Amino acid sequence: MTTKALDPITLDIMWGRMIATVNEQAAALMRSSFTSIVRDAGDLSACVFDRRGRMVAQAVTGSPGHINSMATGMAHIVEEFPIDSLRPGDVIITNDPWITVSQLHDITIATPVFHKGRAVALFANCCHALDIGGRGLSADARSIFEEGLFLPIMKLHEAGEPVQPIYKMIEKNVRTPEEVIGD
Repeated sequence: MTTKALDPITLDIMWGRMIATVNEQAAALMRSSFTSIVRDAGDLSACVFDRRGRMVAQAVTGSPGHINSMATGMAHIVEEFPIDSLRPGDVIITNDPWITVSQLHDITIATPVFHKGRAVALFANCCHALDIGGRGLSADARSIFEEGLFLPIMKLHEAGEPVQPIYKMIEKNVRTPEEVIGD
């Protein structure tokens, strides 16, 4: 099978569309945010990844710390949930600071995108949560267990349906459940 290279003009148009898509993803997060941390401070990132978890494009807005961490962390998400095991409507969540962003307040969400029934990419974002329980953002914590709720890589939605026990667990472990769940 031979592949035909794209001419530079077509490639530039397609690249522009890809960047516009992730920029709109970030703008939608900011517009719909329940907190000023995301809405006004822009403490977020928005990216698209290929089937292997490699970053393809990132929004021009957002936090470099989130973007760089998601770039390496997505491989762990794809390892835990191989892309061919995902179905339309699945949503993955984690705030594991050892594989994504470096603190529990930064929650990463990944959603597969399908074409003709096959997962072809993952759109992901990372947003800073207003609260994650624990001691909050302070230097008082002596271990990660004091910092707040730790969310391993797991499904937040399965086939379009919310995994209610996870929502309930988050709600019961944060001081601002409406804002955290909303974001």
